[in-house]
Amino acid sequence: MASGRILLAEILERGQTPLVVLYDTSQDDDVNINAACMKALQDKTLASPLQVNSVYMNVIVSSVCSDGTIYCQLPSRGLAKLNEILEKIETYFHSQVTSEFLVSKPFCGKVCLARYKGKWSRVEITNLHGSRVLDILFIDVGVQASVEVFELREIPPQFLRDLMATPPQAVKCCLADLAVSVGSWTPDAVQWLRDKVLNTTDCSMKVAKVDESKRCTYVHLFTDKSFHDPAHSLNHQMAQSDLFKQRPDVFLTSHSPAKITTPTLSSKTSSTSNSTNGSPASSSVGAKPHLRRALSGPRGGGGSNTITSSPPETPSSPSSTLQLPPLLELPPAGNNIDVYVSVACHPGHFVLQPWRDMYKLVVLMGEMILYYNKTEQKPLNIEKNQIYAAKVENNWHRVLVKGVLTNGLVSVYELDYGKHELVSCTQLRPLIKEFRQLPFQGITAQLAGLKPRQWSEEASIVFRNHVEKKPLVAQLEAIQESTNPWDRKLTVFLVDTSQEERDIWVHDIMAEFADELTNEL
Repeated sequence: MASGRILLAEILERGQTPLVVLYDTSQDDDVNINAACMKALQDKTLASPLQVNSVYMNVIVSSVCSDGTIYCQLPSRGLAKLNEILEKIETYFHSQVTSEFLVSKPFCGKVCLARYKGKWSRVEITNLHGSRVLDILFIDVGVQASVEVFELREIPPQFLRDLMATPPQAVKCCLADLAVSVGSWTPDAVQWLRDKVLNTTDCSMKVAKVDESKRCTYVHLFTDKSFHDPAHSLNHQMAQSDLFKQRPDVFLTSHSPAKITTPTLSSKTSSTSNSTNGSPASSSVGAKPHLRRALSGPRGGGGSNTITSSPPETPSSPSSTLQLPPLLELPPAGNNIDVYVSVACHPGHFVLQPWRDMYKLVVLMGEMILYYNKTEQKPLNIEKNQIYAAKVENNWHRVLVKGVLTNGLVSVYELDYGKHELVSCTQLRPLIKEFRQLPFQGITAQLAGLKPRQWSEEASIVFRNHVEKKPLVAQLEAIQESTNPWDRKLTVFLVDTSQEERDIWVHDIMAEFADELTNEL
């Protein structure tokens, strides 16, 4: 898998012999070489046996996902051995200081231990949110969770070989012969199935089909031993019910757990970014820009340093009685602030984040992941101009709802990053009080020192390449205040101080392109 290939290496520890995770990015799906090698060490005779038309009794349904996927444990040699090893680990940890086994170098694909229902269980790290919070999959029960890194433990060396040789004991299954596909289950259908099977230890199932490409087994599921009569199956009961007909406009579309053996590169790379918008992680917050000379008189600016508080448009205040965070504190016009440009459309519209509070936003987003990933989706009356928490890819964001579409999608504006997104209505949650203390970190701005223009696409690209996702110094030229924090707007000069020989004033660059690339209004 590695010899003679060009691979991507994630360095976990530098030294004479670096410690790395290797990825093969040449295929459609990125392959974690480390995880693939660990899978090759598994004893295939300990895997749960599955054959079409076979019947299995004493099945434990360990997880029912919100998209309709279920995970089952089948009686097998592998499950018996796994339980035996975990019991020994439990006894061993009772006599040890478990903090000595803290995970110091987490990475995607790593297998370690975490607590599940009061006992230590195997988990695989599937995603990292900075250096503190990460997503895990309990590989023997099929349950996903978000935890802090201190909750994980390394597998004690004396149990490592046997535990790694035991394949994951959670078998991914789907109910066969249902007209509704996985991913389109209603909340009522999911809850009905959970009530039927999660606390039952005497389920039985008959295998209808094994889909190797999707790594999924289609089954008929029974809560008793009446597997000879398909009419007694839960599949039949659900198909004959109205569970899938209630609230047809609202569906749970959560994805099933990530692949166990080959985490994608996109999961890995999120460890270097704390959001889908590419803001720097906590480890990079210290490298703020430093301006070499005073900005009392910007070159070619010709602007005033006084605050101009223009009255905003009629504010679209949320009708909710929930208290909004305080306004982001800004220095008077003429002062400098270190900023990060999270979004740049053109010189007339971009979004800044103050560098000084970047670490607070990193902590907040970690806390939101821990809180909301543990809460179930509940019916929510979503209204325009209200503040919510929304899940965008793997992160939870504080958002303003801009519009509710008839197809179940919601248009939202990320209040800390300035991005517009379309998300499913099932991915919204109430923004609780604890997450409304930090001021919204995204503030819109326009570039000072330039006349208003209709910027061309070419000019916008030049501007984005110079400022987007970069730490810069901003000098405040004017502040347009507003009742709502998302309606405030700054006029600023942007300066790139990363070059040793000189500071780069962005408005000077754009002025050179103005005549060729823009049309004056």
